Amino acid sequence: MPCSAVTLSIATITAIVAAALMAIAFSTDNWLYIEVKRSNIQKYAGENSAANSQILDSLNNKYFFYTRTRGLFRICYPKERPPTGEIVTDLIIQVIDRVSSS
Repeated sequence: MPCSAVTLSIATITAIVAAALMAIAFSTDNWLYIEVKRSNIQKYAGENSAANSQILDSLNNKYFFYTRTRGLFRICYPKERPPTGEIVTDLIIQVIDRVSSS
């Protein structure tokens, strides 16, 4: 019986250490800062009348036209925030594309 007590003690300590390491890993994920200069895009859309309506429509509706910080599990918008429905739809489409291309 002493062998099982030692094994149980080692397993308990290992589980606590693993939980602590997982907490550290999730709290310190790598962040990617993506800066979008919307004024330059608006200026380009103003100069090119052919793509003007499409770009301006996408500029206000698509999440990738906004400055954002992207982490492992989150996307944060430090300045302006895009409409929320488009974010979820576009991210789901990206995930499906990545899965189907793999």
